[in-house]
Amino acid sequence: MKKIETIEKLKRMRRPAFIDIDLLRNLKFQKWVLLIVLSLALSLLLAPQFSVIRPTFSVGMVPDYDIRADHDFLVEDKIATDHKKMEAARSVLRVYDYDFHTPDILAARLTQAFSLLEVRYYKAPEEVKEALNRLPQAERIKRIKGDFEQTTGIVLSDEELAVLHENAFSETLRDDLIRLIRSFRGADYLDRPLDSPGNFTVGRADTKNIVAIADLDELEDYFVKPSIAIFGKSNSALRRTAESLAAKLIKPQLMLNHIATEKHRKWVVDRIKPVYFKVKKNELIIKAGEPLAYQDLLKLEAFYSTEGGDSVFNLKVLAGFFVTILMLTIIFHQSSKGLLKALRKSNKDLLFLSIVMLLHIVIMKSGIFIAESIAQTFSLFSAETLYFALPFAWSTILIVVCLNRTVAFVFAIFSAILVTFLFEVKLPIFLYAFLGSAAPAYRMIHFRQRSAFFRSGLFAAAVNIVVVFCLTLLAGSATWLEIFLRMAMAGIGGLLSGLIVAGITPAFEALFAYTTDIKLMELCNLNQPLLQRMIVEAPGTYNHSIIVATMVEAAAESIRANPLLARVSAYYHDIGKLSKPLYFIENQQSWKNKHDRLSPKMSSLVIISHVKEGCELAKHYKLGKAISDIIQQHHGMSIVSYFYDKAQKDKDPSVRSIPQSDFRYPGPKPQTREAGLVLLGDIVEASSRTLTDPTPSRIRNLVQARIKQVFTDGQLDQCDLTMNDVNNIAESFVRTLTGIFHQRIEYAGSGNKQPTGNTDQWPYRLSTDRKK
Repeated sequence: MKKIETIEKLKRMRRPAFIDIDLLRNLKFQKWVLLIVLSLALSLLLAPQFSVIRPTFSVGMVPDYDIRADHDFLVEDKIATDHKKMEAARSVLRVYDYDFHTPDILAARLTQAFSLLEVRYYKAPEEVKEALNRLPQAERIKRIKGDFEQTTGIVLSDEELAVLHENAFSETLRDDLIRLIRSFRGADYLDRPLDSPGNFTVGRADTKNIVAIADLDELEDYFVKPSIAIFGKSNSALRRTAESLAAKLIKPQLMLNHIATEKHRKWVVDRIKPVYFKVKKNELIIKAGEPLAYQDLLKLEAFYSTEGGDSVFNLKVLAGFFVTILMLTIIFHQSSKGLLKALRKSNKDLLFLSIVMLLHIVIMKSGIFIAESIAQTFSLFSAETLYFALPFAWSTILIVVCLNRTVAFVFAIFSAILVTFLFEVKLPIFLYAFLGSAAPAYRMIHFRQRSAFFRSGLFAAAVNIVVVFCLTLLAGSATWLEIFLRMAMAGIGGLLSGLIVAGITPAFEALFAYTTDIKLMELCNLNQPLLQRMIVEAPGTYNHSIIVATMVEAAAESIRANPLLARVSAYYHDIGKLSKPLYFIENQQSWKNKHDRLSPKMSSLVIISHVKEGCELAKHYKLGKAISDIIQQHHGMSIVSYFYDKAQKDKDPSVRSIPQSDFRYPGPKPQTREAGLVLLGDIVEASSRTLTDPTPSRIRNLVQARIKQVFTDGQLDQCDLTMNDVNNIAESFVRTLTGIFHQRIEYAGSGNKQPTGNTDQWPYRLSTDRKK
């Protein structure tokens, strides 16, 4: 024991630290890995366009392959967009800052100038006046002009200076000039920008209103009426001087605001919408052998951008991944119970379904590509019409052949949902894919001949035609020619489904070791090597197996189990006896029994071992897992009662102390209805041979007693046989055995008598190979 533990420790030490063998063997872990991988693969397949690295293109480059749009998308015309933005930028009005305080500033400056000159030259102290008077007249006038121009910032003409000097820069003149200037407060006649001669419009900085701007050279014309009102018409020289000074003093009230102008221009340009043109699905984006133009690059940029760019995990793939994993999680969760409980034992069936789903999507995408290519070549057919020729039903028919129709029905729903992601029109495709797949899958149950695939294809074609006709009438926009073409394509799609299944079924049979009805029909042939060996080496076992097969086939039909599987399994359920045929009473040529020289424990081991040896022969001859399982389960965990009773009666205490478990078959108990049928048929047929006078009533009593014994022992607890099924099985067994043991007329000298000799051999035969 310690040595074994040491060896196990050494094995664990040799394993890499990052590999957990127990985790890899865990069924739940395998299921989750399969779920994630399948979801990712499906999401990548369902993405409209996928590329790991975006190809690089440039203007003038000559591509060596075509690129065609697989969906509608918009392309921005950058040249047209830029032109539109430039036009909008040119139309934006410049923003100016409006100064409301300019008249006040001018009035203050004029007041300062007049006050300065009045105090300095005209109302100066006497000693200042005497000094000024000693100056030449021209010099004194020059000083007055200089001081005025320096204070006001304007240049006086000789006439203007003479008028002002004559009026001695009086307060009255000053006030009249200020009144004239203030008459233009808020006026819209201001300086023009240097780059815009003449009248123009701008946006005022405070209100964004539009105002008219006049040329300053025209301002004197606007001072005429106000000056007449202030100075009167009599003194024209004074009035002209006032108008001229006012025009010179008026300064621009609008100043260009560069920052606000650019901000407003940017706001307007940003609101300009890009100019797009549309590229339709199946339109040729670039053509092989033709140099690429700038417009082609725009199309390629938009094409790859709408598919998520260079990233593998773009949003469409990510969304598809989560949608797919959600649906698969529900299906995988239900694989351990409910409708899909047939998938609970291992993940082989889930792997099979995953491969079929991936292959189904690949076939659909390939079919879509072929349909669109044909539509571009032949104008008679549209791509939408050719889509109906796709073999939507092949996957569900294959699942019916390899598994069962319940799983196929669930698969039809799931596959129809996924397929809709490949088409623009969702609901009609979903209805067509689901109804066209589920109906033939639910109708076709048994595939016992190769022609069954063709019949399934015909049935799928008929369903497709009806569905397409109804969908087209509901759409109400197709012509009779289009209706006829769509119905023809639907028929082709159904026939293709049958042909595809007929071609790939053998591959899936071999790859996943499935035992289909066609495989069972091949094994039914009595010329099979194993059956030929049984005829020669174990004729009694062969005869027993043939009778059990007849019994269980009829019983399977009565409870709606698989009669073909039940019959074939009955043929091969005792093939393990070929290793030691003479240790079983039905194969012994004389009344001499080999068990007489063996201990009860050894005899039970020989009898029990035929189950294990039968499984090995089934594996060697590739009978399939379904038959191998029934061989393993056809005795359940029943006890070899004869040898156990013999051990209990032995004089040796050590023999009597052997536990009952050593005399039981290892099991497991029958897991399917067909396995339960073979167990019952095996026991009932063996027991029927002990009847000395097999009348119908005795046969019925025997059948009921044996079935009750098996049921009470709990051997049928793990298969789905109900009490009603058990009653139907008993009735079927009675009918079959009654036909076998029918009364015959005894002819004189026929010797048709009950065999003489040791009558214990009959119950002994039962106890060595069957449960009583």
